[in-house]
Amino acid sequence: MGIGTFLGFRRKQLGLTLSEVGDVVGYTPQAIYRYEKGIVKIDLSLVDSFCRVLNLSAESFFAMDVGSISSYRNEAFAQDAFSSLLQRELGKDPDAVSKITARLSISSARLEKWCSGVSLPSVDEFIALSKLFGYKPADLYLGREKKPLAPVPPRRARWMTPLIAVSSAIAISACILIPFASHRFNLNASSSDVPAVKQTCRVQIQGFDIDDLQPIASLSYSYTVKKGSILESFHPTSPYYDYVYSWLDGEDFSYADTPIEADIALQAFFSKKTFTVTFLGYRDEVLGTSKARYLSPAIAPSSVEDQGDFRFVGWKESFDCVQSDLTIHSLFSRFRSNLLLDFAGGEVNGEESASCLGYTADSYSSLPVPAKKGHKFLYYADSKGREFDENYPLEEESLSLHAVYESLTYRIHFEGTDLTQEVTFGAEVSELPSAIGTDDIVLGWTEGGRQITLPFTYDDDFDITL
Repeated sequence: MGIGTFLGFRRKQLGLTLSEVGDVVGYTPQAIYRYEKGIVKIDLSLVDSFCRVLNLSAESFFAMDVGSISSYRNEAFAQDAFSSLLQRELGKDPDAVSKITARLSISSARLEKWCSGVSLPSVDEFIALSKLFGYKPADLYLGREKKPLAPVPPRRARWMTPLIAVSSAIAISACILIPFASHRFNLNASSSDVPAVKQTCRVQIQGFDIDDLQPIASLSYSYTVKKGSILESFHPTSPYYDYVYSWLDGEDFSYADTPIEADIALQAFFSKKTFTVTFLGYRDEVLGTSKARYLSPAIAPSSVEDQGDFRFVGWKESFDCVQSDLTIHSLFSRFRSNLLLDFAGGEVNGEESASCLGYTADSYSSLPVPAKKGHKFLYYADSKGREFDENYPLEEESLSLHAVYESLTYRIHFEGTDLTQEVTFGAEVSELPSAIGTDDIVLGWTEGGRQITLPFTYDDDFDITL
């Protein structure tokens, strides 16, 4: 098992996605995938990052034994010790440079950079160097003393080899010939006693999302093939996924050159398709495009310019969960209009009306506020009585509005008494106090010498005293 395959196995064992590993290592999911497939060699500087995210000790990382894994220990690479060892080994043997460069297929300049610490070898190159120098890779990585790579088995006596070979041959012959002879000379044996040789094999293939390793229900396949043949009919197609590769027991599986000799269950990995989302402007011109993977959101243009009196307010279609190529249309709303203002009995600077050309919501607070005797201005309204405010939709090039007021309330005071009477401007007053106290009868009321005749309309915009 290579280092990439081992790391891929460990990632899946922990249930991590390519993206999650990439976030820690500092590379894209595509780069992690290439590391796992052996397309790109892993630099030695990344060992600690991989160990941390995959919870591996340095020993487990270099051993690549899926059956014996120990946890992460925060073990630092002893780069100075590694460089010193290289320099020491190169100094021992004049031919060391040529031997190492030939064995690793590297240039002497690259080897010199390793010695000086300018760059580091790949993990595969580091493991090969360790073996050349008689080190366990983890010991060399951590700067520990050299330990033997493996115990050397004792050498057998020269005469034992032929004896073992002869004994093995006899044992094998007996295993083959005895059952054959028993059947060959048993006259009562029938053909039904001989087990039938299986002629076909069953191939089960389950598709998985390469990012989250979740099974894809729609990408499940079953085939029956002739034993010893290859599976030629596996050509998966999906509107949402692209086929990447297949695994059999954690190893790459090639459909083109692997004969099927037994029933097998394969894992096929798929990546989400990438779709194109096109964003259109006011006149259906292309504002931009975005690439989005299946079930992912597209990225809309960051800004959309105003078009005359119209302003961009959003998008007509949704693009939060893309499942195909999409065309997204922009939505615009009029934001500028000409206002014709009727002060409705009020005035501004002696004018009973006004026009506001090129009005936008930003200028709402600067609209003129008319004054009307005995009234308080409330707001402008359209012909349907709908209140006009900064959020009013400007749907027409010109808009007629009229002022809406509230009548004010005043008080009538009665001289020589504590009595008051509340009255609204413009209201009809039909009744005034007819007595003061218990003894005085009121014959009438005057204002400034003018006799008040009931009923009368209150048309003063201030309090009065009668």
